[in-house]
Amino acid sequence: MCLFFLLTCWEVSMLRALVLVVAILGVSWSWSVSAIQLDFGDYGIEGSLDTTLSLGLGIRVSDRDEKHIARVSGGVANSANTDDGNLNYDQWDIFSLNKRITQELDLRRENIGLFMRSTYLYDWAVMDLSTRRTELSREAEDRSGIDLRLLDAYFIGDFRLFDRPLTLRLGSMVINWGESTFIQNGINTINPVDVSKLRVAGAELREAFVPVPSFHASFVINPKFSLEGFYQFAWQPTEIEPVGTYFSTSDIAGPGADRVMLGFGGATDIEPTVRTFVQRRRRDASDPNSAFQDESPSGHGQFGFAFRYFEPALNDTEFGFYYTNLHSRLPIISAQTGLVLSDAEAIALGADPGAPAAAPNSIASIRTGALVNSSRYFRDYPKHIHSFGFSFNTQVNWLDMALQGEFVYRKRQPLQVDDVELLFGALSASIPSLAISQAVDSAAGPNEEISGVRRKDMIQAQVTGTKLFGPIFGMSDFVILGELGMTQILGMESQEDLRYEAPGTYTSGNPAFTGAGVQPATQDRGFPSRFSMGYRLLTSGRFDNAIGAVSLIPSLAFSHDFKGTTPAPLLNFIQGRMTLTTALAATYLNKYRAELSYTNYFGASHFNLLNDRDFVSLTASVSF
Repeated sequence: MCLFFLLTCWEVSMLRALVLVVAILGVSWSWSVSAIQLDFGDYGIEGSLDTTLSLGLGIRVSDRDEKHIARVSGGVANSANTDDGNLNYDQWDIFSLNKRITQELDLRRENIGLFMRSTYLYDWAVMDLSTRRTELSREAEDRSGIDLRLLDAYFIGDFRLFDRPLTLRLGSMVINWGESTFIQNGINTINPVDVSKLRVAGAELREAFVPVPSFHASFVINPKFSLEGFYQFAWQPTEIEPVGTYFSTSDIAGPGADRVMLGFGGATDIEPTVRTFVQRRRRDASDPNSAFQDESPSGHGQFGFAFRYFEPALNDTEFGFYYTNLHSRLPIISAQTGLVLSDAEAIALGADPGAPAAAPNSIASIRTGALVNSSRYFRDYPKHIHSFGFSFNTQVNWLDMALQGEFVYRKRQPLQVDDVELLFGALSASIPSLAISQAVDSAAGPNEEISGVRRKDMIQAQVTGTKLFGPIFGMSDFVILGELGMTQILGMESQEDLRYEAPGTYTSGNPAFTGAGVQPATQDRGFPSRFSMGYRLLTSGRFDNAIGAVSLIPSLAFSHDFKGTTPAPLLNFIQGRMTLTTALAATYLNKYRAELSYTNYFGASHFNLLNDRDFVSLTASVSF
């Protein structure tokens, strides 16, 4: 089984890169033009109001792959914890049919300003169409079907300190640091990501990053040196896809999740029977409707500093040096063993005091079942992750291209222990033979927490090149972006000592469990490695006035993880995983925009949980 989720950052990367490409090509995004200009002359306030209306359509174009479907549901996968989203949509089904309204208000009075951004989403496919297998939960509908929220909302002030520029921001905001364009988990981990918002057809990057209440200051010491700093007043987690929605790959961690299925794909998750699942921990164990009890950090103690140096003599090179102390936005799954029953409690549940210990209705058997049934799992967000980073961006004249890169050293990065080992460890209180699990040193006791967290230092580096060509093949401009990145986990144990979590590792790597009949097979590959690496490519061009006043913008993006697998929850790279996206956008008067795209996930066999969820999307938007 797979307790963890597949958190792909491909959509974040692609949207960020496309924003950069469009800026390079000189094409204005539809929301940046024709804004309503505001002038409250009596109060000295000026500003603008941008509004974007959009429609989006998403259709599944590939059939299901049996490697991703549990055995009990007609597939061959040894897990029923990853396939709800897959089973809910057939080939050619519409998984998204949405309308969205996004507004940005920017007001200024002398040196003081106010910026606010809000968004409204309604998805008919989520709210009004039926899914094929399991109904979407209220949580899933609230997250992916209908959503009205205020995003950024902060005051900004421009001042002079020692006759040098000082800019202050206070409120809910997104802070962007570092030079990475595609690859995540580098320097730019300050704000969490709402992954479900990126899955909506026509997604916009500005709606993906979750603003956090913060104070931010930027001070220009002189033309070459500047300082930045921030302090966050609250903590927010990264939000993954709700259970049962099209892109969801975790039926146990996303919104709407309340259990993890046992049985290695052989037990149904439709009205499951007793002892075939472990429930998610709630604040009141006796109330099935009480809130879930996760280990979430407070909002205190999150801050960072940046120092930048600009050197014109080095082809206008800028160097950046960073430090951040943040709490994890990505969850780690941990577990809690069950409770011991007294003889009276066991008898109350149907135990026969005179039955032998091995009998199904004996006190010992009832106690064992109660230990299993009262075991729980929960989401854990470790605190105080220290990061030290370095970045640069420059021009390489002899290649006529822009070059940028970053390096980050992170202390005590939380990593996820293999979920099967974790679950075996949690059940060892009731089944002592499971105590050989790597997650525990010995059989766990009743009501004991089994941590799925292991802290390791890590380094990550990436370099990005951008090459802009002039008129070519009838295009007025053509640009190529490429990024190469790597992740190294320092001091990571061998797989014989401790296995970490990766997608598609549904059983333990210990053959003793297979020999004892605990699991149907031994997982012999797919686990994370110390070193992992991959690259990302994006090409895009522009045909001005291709059809009258309509300009066309074709693009092609490719992602390839060619070396190693990064441990969860990072999952930057999964060996062999590839993604190809082709798109054609049309713009008219820089106000109207339409785009048709096709995305193909492939490679990495069943370790790539999305490789049978290819889709096409069609979007249209207008701004004013």
